[in-house]
Amino acid sequence: MDFCAECGEIKGKNKILYESALCKQLRCENHLIWVPSHVVDHSHLDTAKEIKRIIENTSINGWYCFCGRSGHIPRGMSYWFGENRMNGKIIERVGDHQKLEGYEFYQFWEIGIVEDGIEKRWEKSHFEPSCEFSLSLRLAHRFALEFPQNDLAKRIYDKVVSLITIKKRTFFSVSENDFVTKLKRNTILEGFARFLCSRCIVVACLNRLTPFFDKKAMKRHIANPEELQHLKT
Repeated sequence: MDFCAECGEIKGKNKILYESALCKQLRCENHLIWVPSHVVDHSHLDTAKEIKRIIENTSINGWYCFCGRSGHIPRGMSYWFGENRMNGKIIERVGDHQKLEGYEFYQFWEIGIVEDGIEKRWEKSHFEPSCEFSLSLRLAHRFALEFPQNDLAKRIYDKVVSLITIKKRTFFSVSENDFVTKLKRNTILEGFARFLCSRCIVVACLNRLTPFFDKKAMKRHIANPEELQHLKT
């Protein structure tokens, strides 16, 4: 007997269930995240091609759906969720003149939300990169302006990376030595963003800057995101 993994309602005449594009978990419409399929299918970006390779041809009436579990919430693309898909996030590609200085390497930005079916677009000053770690990047950027370069990587590890490891289930931890060594090879902000991206388990992301460091772990996570804590340890 099939039922929604979130609310437990059983499939029937008045309850249609759909397979998540990544993990194939069954959920009802109200407990899925919906992305218009053309966002992925019509894009020539390498990130879109990789997403399409993973989810194959699983669109449902012009939409891809995701379960919303940790790492299975899409980034870099607009999506809708909730009852009758009345809520969501507005993600768009913006020009460099609309981006925060120093963050030009991100193409897609969160520029507003949808509440009760109504789009609410923000002022440019409130735009944020569509990234799992955008707030952490802000903090690292602040440190880059305040502290000397020779002490910066260690300070970012102590004050930012350690916190991410505790609070973000989508981040795979790293030793201080590995972090400091790799970060010193890059310009501080983009280098930090790329490093975080290489340890980020979010699967469907048009803003991905670099591949996840462990292909086998990613493959397992796509099939079963509940294994995430086991994979991290």
